[in-house]
Amino acid sequence: AANPPAEGGPGGCLLVNTALELSPHDPDVRDFVNHSLAAVETFFRDGVARAQADGSVAANLDKGALAKSLLGLFLGLRVLQRGDYHRAALTAVVRHAEALLPAP
Repeated sequence: AANPPAEGGPGGCLLVNTALELSPHDPDVRDFVNHSLAAVETFFRDGVARAQADGSVAANLDKGALAKSLLGLFLGLRVLQRGDYHRAALTAVVRHAEALLPAP
């Protein structure tokens, strides 16, 4: 959200573009997209687990549910950036993601 795409530059990541445009039409692409999204979700779940272990995020939070929420917010943020949506909306998405990860 802090670094929107440059004027005339690409506004979405390849994975989001592929998920939106090709995945519905090609089973092999859909499998690739699903596998890739699962990897991003795992990245978020592992990050939450590390933050819980070091005490920077509350330990009682469900890391699996948080990972899914963060994945959805991340993908939504990428789509909003691609559409050049107003900065206040992008900032609100980021703030909401931060609110999901309260410190103990």
